[in-house]
Amino acid sequence: MYGLDNIGEITISAIYCPPKHNNKYEDYDHFFKTLGNRFLVGGDFNAKHTFWGSRLTNTKGRELLNVLQYNIKYIFTRQPTY
Repeated sequence: MYGLDNIGEITISAIYCPPKHNNKYEDYDHFFKTLGNRFLVGGDFNAKHTFWGSRLTNTKGRELLNVLQYNIKYIFTRQPTY
């Protein structure tokens, strides 16, 4: 879905990463690159990391955090979700 604000086009996307799939840096990087320069993504990454409030860290969480640290602004509450 695409939206428009006073700056230009924004891609709005949802994501679900099943717990069984072991997403890597390249998978997340490819996904974000398909969305263009301005996007908003919401969903369930099933990526746990203490950085965003989880009580533990898993491989998906480490991989996702590595991707987010390069030129992507992210918003989270630092509270775990269930």
